[in-house]
Amino acid sequence: MARRRAIGLALVAVLAVAGGGLLWVGRDRSGGPPHPKRWDPRILSLVHFVEQSRGLRFRHPVAVEYLSDADFRRTVADENAEPEQQERDDEAAARALGLPVGKNGLAAAGSTLSGEGITAYYDDGTGRVDVRGTDLDVERRATIVHELTHALQDQHFDISRQGSYRSDDRNAAFEAVVEGDAVRVEDAYVESLSKSDQDAYDAEQAAGDAAYDAGIKDVPDWLSATTDFPYSVGESFTRAVAAAGGRAAVDRALRTPPPAVAEIMQPARYRQGDRPRTVPAPAAPAGDRVVKRNDLGALKWLLLLAERIPPADALRAADAWGGDAYLAYEDAGRLCVRADFEGAAPSGDDLMAAALTVWARAMPPASGAAVTHRSGVVELASCDPGAAAFAGSSVPGSHVDEAMKLLTDRAAAAVSPRGN
Repeated sequence: MARRRAIGLALVAVLAVAGGGLLWVGRDRSGGPPHPKRWDPRILSLVHFVEQSRGLRFRHPVAVEYLSDADFRRTVADENAEPEQQERDDEAAARALGLPVGKNGLAAAGSTLSGEGITAYYDDGTGRVDVRGTDLDVERRATIVHELTHALQDQHFDISRQGSYRSDDRNAAFEAVVEGDAVRVEDAYVESLSKSDQDAYDAEQAAGDAAYDAGIKDVPDWLSATTDFPYSVGESFTRAVAAAGGRAAVDRALRTPPPAVAEIMQPARYRQGDRPRTVPAPAAPAGDRVVKRNDLGALKWLLLLAERIPPADALRAADAWGGDAYLAYEDAGRLCVRADFEGAAPSGDDLMAAALTVWARAMPPASGAAVTHRSGVVELASCDPGAAAFAGSSVPGSHVDEAMKLLTDRAAAAVSPRGN
């Protein structure tokens, strides 16, 4: 269920250069049509549910457009294009970090995820909800609740800020708050239904999940996991925040999002007011083309490690994250990555250094992957080993799915019973 959520901030998640975070594309800043004077009467009960659940009122109605499957897929696909050079850089940087790009590349994988996984979306540029199909079955109603929650968030907290922070990691953390909050409301709606409607919802979800899993078999495991994270772990985070401080605490997290995904993964760090360390970006060799400087964040460290080391070891090392900075650059025609990691505590450096050493040994030799540990900083250096070094959607023996299950199970166990 969690992997086939409606993407609310925009149309599809694509990899930012060097895997630093999700960029949400598809916002139409032309303004679009004005909002309607009245709500579509077919969804009025859903509007009231969202308002009651979130303790907020809509400032104005929201347009809802119902599209055929073909038109919906076309709309999503049209938003996936990016410059060819950026596509090449994205894929080379992913391979340098040991992350497969899939047999058809990352752009195609992003299109597949959006085409198979999205039932509806709220566009914060037009202020409109687009829905795939016209039959308001139970699952589609639940999805519209999710998207209406995004519309309500946008009217009160301006979720168009997603992607505007200089830190990729903070953008990803903000996304997790936005999506996690919407999942909470969606789940509350499902729980409010009659037993027969819940049974229908479960059946619709099961059929949809089977089709989704079949449709994304060529999508890299880590990319699918990255797309799922804001919904699954983000939900647990917002539930934990609500349990501790009620709706007002969730509102505060939307106004001022956590500075790092590590706080989504470990809500206690958020409650304690932890802040990531400021890590200087590694320097590029003189004369080399700088592709990007930013941060990776704890989730990306978890995923790249889990491709090659046991899941529990990968999660322990990622949990030790205190801050990082990375550089992607082109050297002699080949894209390379340097990433500096600092632990939240001195022992964190040791954990990451040990994990990365095992990881580097398992990397393709052509990557030249190397790990250096000195003065409280662990530095990873690696270059693109070429497309021939990767096949399929995961590394043979990958533990990405197991690592994500450890993370999601831990997050869910930490927030029972549910918060408001």
